[in-house]
Amino acid sequence: HEQPMTMRLLLCCAVVAGDAKRRRLVGRRRRRECLAAAPQVPARRVVAADLVREAREALRLPYHDPSRYFSVEQDPARGGAVDVYALAGSWPHSNKRDTTTRRRCADAGLGATCGAAAVVLRAPFASMNLALLRDAHGALAGALGGKLAGLRTTPALRSPLAATRRFDAAFRPAGDGFGGAFARDKCVERRAGFDACEFDGRFSAAALRGRTLVYARANTRAGGGGRAVQVVAAAGAPPPPGAAWGPFRRVRFLAGAEAWQRAVAADVGADVYTFAAKPNPVDPGGSLAALFPVAVAPPPDALNRTARYLATEAYVALAFSCDGVRFSAPVALLRATPASDRGEVNDHPVDGFATLADGRPAFYVHEGVPGTFKELCAYRADKSAGVASRLVRYALDRAALEAATRDAKRALACAAS
Repeated sequence: HEQPMTMRLLLCCAVVAGDAKRRRLVGRRRRRECLAAAPQVPARRVVAADLVREAREALRLPYHDPSRYFSVEQDPARGGAVDVYALAGSWPHSNKRDTTTRRRCADAGLGATCGAAAVVLRAPFASMNLALLRDAHGALAGALGGKLAGLRTTPALRSPLAATRRFDAAFRPAGDGFGGAFARDKCVERRAGFDACEFDGRFSAAALRGRTLVYARANTRAGGGGRAVQVVAAAGAPPPPGAAWGPFRRVRFLAGAEAWQRAVAADVGADVYTFAAKPNPVDPGGSLAALFPVAVAPPPDALNRTARYLATEAYVALAFSCDGVRFSAPVALLRATPASDRGEVNDHPVDGFATLADGRPAFYVHEGVPGTFKELCAYRADKSAGVASRLVRYALDRAALEAATRDAKRALACAAS
């Protein structure tokens, strides 16, 4: 009986090895495939013309500049000057030699008022998750977390640096940070092979009603994709050392009238690629306003990949929340450029709002994010696929934003504030 058993074991091992080889070959073939379509850049961007009243290029980046995941911090103590932070690394991607850079700009118009980008933080595989917020005294704090196995379980909420409010490589941890909140049973990570959350997007941090909330990507499908949002919170803004964090909770959206809004609310066929939540510029103590790129694609088996890409809807959307967990139905502010048939978007809202000299609130969008078009054949010849990397500033109508806030708070049944 031993010989047949040995033969069966050898046959089993051969089948397993053969399956592994076939999977490797299929993976290589898929990596070689590309989408035979030009980037679907919208001819007209603005959807919500009542809210978005002006668009101007604020900063154009050189071809080989890897910067992405931008944040803006406006300091009233410096006359409304704006600091622009970005993740930089190894072009055309930024997941190697990660650094955080800062451009100091004299006003919210950016452009020629900005100085050169300077490295303020070197944190390989951690800078990509950096999120900033100001405390009650105007000092900067941030959330910083890594995406590699050795760093996944050790992110920390970081403390203000010093009374000088300088932000540099001395950025240091405060207490135990998020601690065990990153264990798989306390966060949303459903991809196969991950024993803890790997935040392969970016963080966003906001203070609301005495709490700090940190937003991160939630991966909801075993095979990848299914990008959604999760949030973890602690008391304090920023929380003191030793504050209790977690567990993470899924961010939910109310359903709207349009099909793409219902897809986002039901989490069916919709990818929220990044999430930037900050105090609402017209209701800072009572609600958050979140900007995010969203892509809604047909089911994978409905069309071939190129046709699916051409049929993908993508928007830069706005939603409001009174508790940081439940958000209003998203409103499409702008049409965005889908980067692939897999839910990736080429246009990323910058984390943070600014106030223009005339008092209007404004937000920025990074168009032409480097490396995002990697699924397109055009990317093989030109790593930008012909789309320039730039920040575009959009001015918001204050009265329209106030009205949208009131409607959202009514729909969410927010307590009076």
